[in-house]
Amino acid sequence: MEKTIKEEVIPGCEAFHKEKGSVACLLIHGLCGSPYEVSKLSDYLNVHNYTTRAPLYPGHGTKGKIMDKYGWKDWYHEVEKNFLELTINYPQVYVIGFSAGGAIALKLAAKYKIEKLVAVSTFIFVRHRWYYLLKPETYLNTVGKFFNYLPTIPPPNLDDPIERKAYIRVKHISLNTIRNAFGLIDNVRKNLFKVTAPILIIHSKKDITTCPSGSEFIYENVSSDKKEIVWLNKSNHLVLLDYEKEFVFEKIKEFLEKD
Repeated sequence: MEKTIKEEVIPGCEAFHKEKGSVACLLIHGLCGSPYEVSKLSDYLNVHNYTTRAPLYPGHGTKGKIMDKYGWKDWYHEVEKNFLELTINYPQVYVIGFSAGGAIALKLAAKYKIEKLVAVSTFIFVRHRWYYLLKPETYLNTVGKFFNYLPTIPPPNLDDPIERKAYIRVKHISLNTIRNAFGLIDNVRKNLFKVTAPILIIHSKKDITTCPSGSEFIYENVSSDKKEIVWLNKSNHLVLLDYEKEFVFEKIKEFLEKD
């Protein structure tokens, strides 16, 4: 049964649809994020006559603490619904996913024929550092079980100070929601071989959230005949808002227009 929990959405975190041209781009945001993360890419694509749509995951982007009332299957269902609506009204629909949105885009591409697919900073593996002592997953499944919601801070995975200050975020994130997302990436990793769409993969080597090796894993395991990786060196995880965003936007447009 479909959940019908209602909660006020934070201004700037809303889902959006911007009508511009006959080719549509479905933009998929990240875990504990909102369509704000893909809003500047949307503006760029609109200028170049692409229609853009960005759904909001259930439980995300709200003022209240309802994030953990939903799981990754609910997020995927919302994205799938929007994708199918776009395919009815537009002759071409491209899919662009950021972080966990990249994983959802890959899951979508494993089920449906997608003409062009872009996976940005995709959540396939978490970034591990030696000074973490333990893997982040271990912390989530041990001490993290004693509390759920944590207050957010200006995103440490966005290096541009201007963009970090302007970033619109929820007030609290749910650790249960993050734990749930590991079910998504387990599912996606097992089904990458079903992905045949032409794919552009973008990742920063400075990403402190998702491991760049995940993008290499995607490249090696999808069945796409046309696939490309673009590596960044100045940005952090939120590359669609960070120092190299204009370069990323140009690379995406170039890929979308390539025969």
